Amino acid sequence: MFERSLSSLIKGLRSHRGKDEARYVATLMDEIKMEVRSGDMEIKAEAILKLTYLQMLGYAPSNASFHMLEVMASPRFHLKHVGYLAASQTFTQDTDVLILATNMVKKDLRSSSSLDIAVALNGLSHILTPDLAQHLSSDVITLLTHTKPVIRKRALLVLHSIILQYPPALEQALPKIAERLDDPDNGVVSATVNIVCELARRDEKIAKAFLPLSPQLFHLLTNSTNNWMLIKIVKLFGVLTPLEPRLAKKLLPPITTLITTTPAMSLLYECMHTVIIGGMLEGTGGDELAATCSEKLGVFLEDDDQNLRYIALLALVKILPTHPHLVAVHQDSIFESMDDEDLSIRFRALDLVSGMASRENFVDIVEQQLRYLDPSKTVPKPPSAAQALRQAMQANGAVANAPSTSWITASYRLEIINRILDLGSQDTYTNIVDFEWYVDVLVRLQQLAGNAVGFRIQEQLIDISARVRAIRPHAIYKLKQVIEDFNFIDGRSGESGQELLILRAAAWICGEYCQHVAYPPAIISLLLRSETLKVCDGVTRAMVVHNAIKLFAWWLLEQGRQWTEDKLKDVQTVTNEVASSIESTLAIANDIELEERLSEFNVLVNILQGDLQNRTQVGTEKDSQKDVQQDAAKESPSAPKSLQLLSPLFFGHALGPVAKKAQSKVAVPSGLDLDTWFVEPAGIRIIDEWEAEEAAKKAEAKAAGGKTKRKGSESEKTADSQERRKLKAERLKRQSESPFYLGSKPGQTKAQPANLIDDQGDDIDSIPIVQLQLDEKVNEAKTPPIIPQQEEEEMPDAAEVENVAVRKAVSKKKKRSKGVSEATLQ
Repeated sequence: MFERSLSSLIKGLRSHRGKDEARYVATLMDEIKMEVRSGDMEIKAEAILKLTYLQMLGYAPSNASFHMLEVMASPRFHLKHVGYLAASQTFTQDTDVLILATNMVKKDLRSSSSLDIAVALNGLSHILTPDLAQHLSSDVITLLTHTKPVIRKRALLVLHSIILQYPPALEQALPKIAERLDDPDNGVVSATVNIVCELARRDEKIAKAFLPLSPQLFHLLTNSTNNWMLIKIVKLFGVLTPLEPRLAKKLLPPITTLITTTPAMSLLYECMHTVIIGGMLEGTGGDELAATCSEKLGVFLEDDDQNLRYIALLALVKILPTHPHLVAVHQDSIFESMDDEDLSIRFRALDLVSGMASRENFVDIVEQQLRYLDPSKTVPKPPSAAQALRQAMQANGAVANAPSTSWITASYRLEIINRILDLGSQDTYTNIVDFEWYVDVLVRLQQLAGNAVGFRIQEQLIDISARVRAIRPHAIYKLKQVIEDFNFIDGRSGESGQELLILRAAAWICGEYCQHVAYPPAIISLLLRSETLKVCDGVTRAMVVHNAIKLFAWWLLEQGRQWTEDKLKDVQTVTNEVASSIESTLAIANDIELEERLSEFNVLVNILQGDLQNRTQVGTEKDSQKDVQQDAAKESPSAPKSLQLLSPLFFGHALGPVAKKAQSKVAVPSGLDLDTWFVEPAGIRIIDEWEAEEAAKKAEAKAAGGKTKRKGSESEKTADSQERRKLKAERLKRQSESPFYLGSKPGQTKAQPANLIDDQGDDIDSIPIVQLQLDEKVNEAKTPPIIPQQEEEEMPDAAEVENVAVRKAVSKKKKRSKGVSEATLQ
């Protein structure tokens, strides 16, 4: 008899909750281990049941899988049910005893008892593995023709899992599935439609296999009154229609009838969704159906249920590409959705607003979106009828003119700004009619967003100024205000790496189109003021300085063309300010290229200063003369030539904008090979010629299968010695001339050992090495092989070993001779 039942175990766990629970569970586990080993199947089943309950609480069962199989094999139903329940709760794909369950489950599936079959099907759906699916698929497919509907329905649901684990089972089961669509039991038909729909939505290859079932599914669509089954059939046709376009024309009448007559919102949405994704709105009668869908979706948009509003916006997004005019009817409701507290609804509304943009409504859309970014600076917009009604129902009766922005997050704000920039630049600014207004919008977006979209705003400002000539004066006027607003610039500087990007655009536009600047000295002083340059990063500082000097060069050139002596003082003043700014900027510059550019400008400006100073002194001397009026009458005032000193650096010739892919459109001239080297890259020589020759000789000797032997007459040996000596001299000469060779200094001759060169200058290397015959013992000793020495600085290690061995043998011989002599004398 077991120690405690499941109910007493539950009571004990509740009583020990929070105090000694782990110790109590450990005690329970020990008891269960003893009970599962019992021969009584009732006790074993109760222990398995308690173990399953503990597993549901998070306590993993230990080594009880085999005992669960024993309970599953029990002939009594209530015990078998406990075993399958425990297996479905605890078994996984990696459970090793599952291989033993194949024949047992097969036996239960072939049982004459419908209860055993039902419990086996329930458990099999949870413990199914690829191996089990392969071995048991035929038995499950056979159960599709069982006499009882409950077994057929459960077998269909298990078949779904079998096909997922073992796809080849679909081909065998497809005829049976077709038969179940005509089953007299509605539950079996619903189960069949369910598995067909889910399998088709999971894999396109499986969906193609279900195309032959379309007539039967169409019959169910037109005759069934079960909304749940109709939803599944409509979803299934939404998957099959793209695979078989002819289905769209056939499905159009019944789905239209469902859309206009059904009161079920879920079925209505699925029908509209199927119509949209199935391409039915593009064929004959599609316009009328699209208008009907749009009308129904408008009702969804006005509903208080957020789920209905979301799916309506989602469906309108899909209708927008084919029928944008129908979506535009709901523009007010869509704008109201942008003020919804649900973030997902706001993003879907933003998708719709972006898709509805055109040249006619682009300004209204952008202004509406700007209200959510900065409502304090916009003109209050009167509420719509729905908003007024909703506000009138409130207790205070107050009407808010501007939308509330308490829910606007930083990510949503950034998303709105990016959508505005996308719409503005779409198809090369095709939506923009008034570019002056759009430049104002870009500057305003920079003030609202800062550096998050600074790079995109900079690109669009420069691009618009390059493309639209008429906008350049207004762009300069607007960007001058940005430069003047130092508080804005100082507030935007930081560590983001893209700070003050609009200042780069302002400096570039003012410098590139300097002819449109009304009074250049004002902008020059603003760009070169120390407060601005101190907060700039290196790239921005370089761009500001370069374009300020460019604007200064243009102003000097214009002053020279309209020169009068009255302008000398103004030119000197501006020049002195520029020179002072360059010197102060040099002190804070931390970029080598910027420092070099500033140094060059500094030299040129100093030359200009000197020339203007000389011009002032000459003018003073002329004023002191008596005949100043006569000289003035004879000579008209000429501008200083130094005013043209800077202009050749910037205005040599005009450069127009070039498209990014313009170079790829230029055809390559015939006869020009762009892949051929002008100069072949030099190879790297690792070894010299002598070493290469020696290596080649060794390779030839090795290939021949033996060592090379010295053969030939004395004349051949002399020729070889002379050739080797000549190669050695050439190699030493190359080494002495090479700057990468670590040897003796040029002019120094390396001292040769006396034992290698004799008095006549003969090379000792030419003398053959002969083994000395000292005595029998020495002859018997094993000495290493003689290795010829080829170069004095390349003596092999083995040769040194040999010389040491010879010296040892000679010293032993001398000692032995000395010992013999001493013995003779005694």
